[in-house]
Amino acid sequence: MKQTGITLLLLWAVHVTVFSQTVRIDVTNEPLNKVLNKLEMELSFDDSALSVYKATVSKSFDSPEEALMFLLQDKPFHVKKIRKVYVIVSNKSSFVGYETLIQDIGSLNGEPGVFPMSEKIIALGEVVVSSDKLKPEINRTTYTITSQMCESVENALELINKIPGALYDRPSNTVRLNNQENILLLIDGIQYPIAYLHHLSPYRIQAIDVVYSLTGRFLSDDYAGIIQFILKMDYTGYEIHVSSANSFNL
Repeated sequence: MKQTGITLLLLWAVHVTVFSQTVRIDVTNEPLNKVLNKLEMELSFDDSALSVYKATVSKSFDSPEEALMFLLQDKPFHVKKIRKVYVIVSNKSSFVGYETLIQDIGSLNGEPGVFPMSEKIIALGEVVVSSDKLKPEINRTTYTITSQMCESVENALELINKIPGALYDRPSNTVRLNNQENILLLIDGIQYPIAYLHHLSPYRIQAIDVVYSLTGRFLSDDYAGIIQFILKMDYTGYEIHVSSANSFNL
């Protein structure tokens, strides 16, 4: 009788994903501020100051940073990088005034007279306003995370369910605040994808800041709220997350 063997093959699959940084811009006479918003970078700038400039570009760039510098060339701005945020600063702050007028005044015969003034752009010194952390003061609530709150959750993301008005829905992997989606998730002022929070231990979280209603730039970006995780400064330890894929070939 011929023996029949069964081969069991165990494969460990290691997936490496390379994200291309190539950026393609195709715009015609579009306001510069709107073009910059398409770069998928952490940017901070004066929207009104950049909106007066128009961009016409049809070009590929090796990185978002290269595209940013190309768009700002020959314009009165420079870039300062603060942590992961690129702050676009005007080279000269200015305000509209009038040139000094010196004129002899003769007899007015009771009339006040008309003295035309010429407008002049008056340069001021450089002014930079920046912040390394999000510190909203309107409708902002801070919740301290206790050890008891961490006992019944698997990761930092599930701590959201301990916050009033907030919900993390595991089946759909979405976060809601006051029953609204599109919530900005931050860790110490820096935006992270939701997948990162799946691997963050709840014991590393000191507090959670929640902004229930927004104004300004965040509102224009169509965010319904902000949830910010504040990490402990004195946390010690390490975490290992391992995943594998098994394939059986009979």
